[in-house]
Amino acid sequence: MREFEIARMIADDPSDKEIAHRLQVEPSTVRTHIARIFQKLGVRRRSGVASLFPRH
Repeated sequence: MREFEIARMIADDPSDKEIAHRLQVEPSTVRTHIARIFQKLGVRRRSGVASLFPRH
């Protein structure tokens, strides 16, 4: 569920640090989730994730 939440946030283009602050976790945790998101979606960049979610 957290990965989905982070994937949706990526569409708004915040930094890892900003996402971490919003979710009250460490930036390294966010980077781990992002790496898993990339792997699951078969993308290499944030833009690939963002294209799947409408901007807020």
